[in-house]
Amino acid sequence: MTRRTAPILLSCLLCASCSLDPFEPTLAGDRDAATGRDAAAADASASADAGPDAAMGTGDGGGMDAGGELVDAGPDAGSDAGTDAGFDACVVGTETCNGADDDCDGNVDEDSDVACTNACGDSGFQRCVGGTLAACDAVTVRPDSCNGLDDDCDGMVDEDGGCRCPVVQYMGHAYQFCTTRERWDQAEVSCTRDGYHLVTIDDRAENDFVRDEARSRRDEDWWIGYTDDRMEGTFEWVSGSTSTFTNWALGQPDNSGFNADCTEMINGTLSPGVRGEWNDATCNTNQSYVCESP
Repeated sequence: MTRRTAPILLSCLLCASCSLDPFEPTLAGDRDAATGRDAAAADASASADAGPDAAMGTGDGGGMDAGGELVDAGPDAGSDAGTDAGFDACVVGTETCNGADDDCDGNVDEDSDVACTNACGDSGFQRCVGGTLAACDAVTVRPDSCNGLDDDCDGMVDEDGGCRCPVVQYMGHAYQFCTTRERWDQAEVSCTRDGYHLVTIDDRAENDFVRDEARSRRDEDWWIGYTDDRMEGTFEWVSGSTSTFTNWALGQPDNSGFNADCTEMINGTLSPGVRGEWNDATCNTNQSYVCESP
């Protein structure tokens, strides 16, 4: 039998010359020699994978770079920037004494002192200290004098005024306890010279105060500012007060002798009645008296 070997050898050589170059580009439908995957399909899959990242990014509008790294496009307009703009921005206002920077200039409570006047009308300022206004710093240089007023604005009346009689402070008023005996009308004149009147007693506490202070100075009855001299039986305070408090002793007032128009506070050891109670007496009796400032 005759063998046909030459055509077969030629076919093999032709086949070998047609083998694929592994480094040449692949076309759609070709398969990766290592993975067996279609190359074009793999490229499409990679693009699909990058798509969600590009859309989602980092929440800042970023995406993937050419090398596959995430890229931050900038601050998130809806997060930090929005928070700062909404809550941290200083709103300019008027500076007041409150421990805060109201006018947004970087300083706290500057120029927040407040002008003021004291009880005597002197001008000063309430200084801002630690976010709180201090007391008015107005200074009064007037000396105290005996006139029924608080000349030096220290909250006390005539304490250094050189009054004729000892001065005692009570509930914002000054009381002179005068042991120089005078008739009721003379006593009232002496009081008014200093800007006072014979004492007006408004309640039990004040009555007890006057009783005790007077008793500590002289054991006798003392004139007070209650009289019915203008109309018998209708008593009124010489100061013009409308106080309705009274503390008459039992059976008083009785207009004894038909001319008992002035009121005394019983305070003597030998006097009838209870200490601190009142009695209507003859106005021309000389005895101690109590003056009160307005």
